[in-house]
Amino acid sequence: MNPSPSRECQHPEDLMPGFCEKCGSPVGDGKFCPACGATVSGAPPAAAAPVSGAPPAAAPKGGGGIGKVLIIVFGIIAVFVVLSMGSCFYMAYRIKKKAAEFTQAPGSGRRYSGKRDACSLIKASEVSDAIGQPAETDENSSSSTCIFSYGPNGANRIDVNFTWQGGAMAMNFAHGAMKQIGGIETFTAVPDLGDEAYLGPMGSMLMMRKGDVMVQIDLRTAGLNADAGKKIAEKIAARL
Repeated sequence: MNPSPSRECQHPEDLMPGFCEKCGSPVGDGKFCPACGATVSGAPPAAAAPVSGAPPAAAPKGGGGIGKVLIIVFGIIAVFVVLSMGSCFYMAYRIKKKAAEFTQAPGSGRRYSGKRDACSLIKASEVSDAIGQPAETDENSSSSTCIFSYGPNGANRIDVNFTWQGGAMAMNFAHGAMKQIGGIETFTAVPDLGDEAYLGPMGSMLMMRKGDVMVQIDLRTAGLNADAGKKIAEKIAARL
């Protein structure tokens, strides 16, 4: 029988992986041989490179759910934006339509051609007769508002406001707006006064129109009743 060759005679290529190239002892994962102390040469084999032309590895799943949620959220926001824009266009259409109705109100084409001086259409003596006490024309009056003071030291005042042009539209707008807001008729018609006349809610004011001129008398601030307001408005209507 032939004797076994010594470990020193063995060639490195005949040794199995994981053995010392010098003495042939198992080396495990260390860098030095535990038997002879020789440095273990070589590195663990590198990972095989991907074959050219092979399809790339599939990306891990999990991000698709977030993308879908974002798409849904943006879609909902877009719907709300479209609905809001539609509401704005509809409101603009309604306002334009109402304005057209007001401009076509009866008498709106009959414009006043006389002198636009508020105090020339109502005198202090006529106001005094209407309220039953002396009244004087206030120096703060203007072309569109005639102010009368009365009472102790002239502490009370009556404002008679004129809208010389567009009075029909202004009256219809004020009348229609109050009805739209309250849902009920809050103005009381006053017959046989100008072309049309109304008492405001709770007798707060008197509005009278003659042609395209509107006259408004503030009754609540002045402390007047409806009869006094009507007498003043009758004098003005006779001169328009």
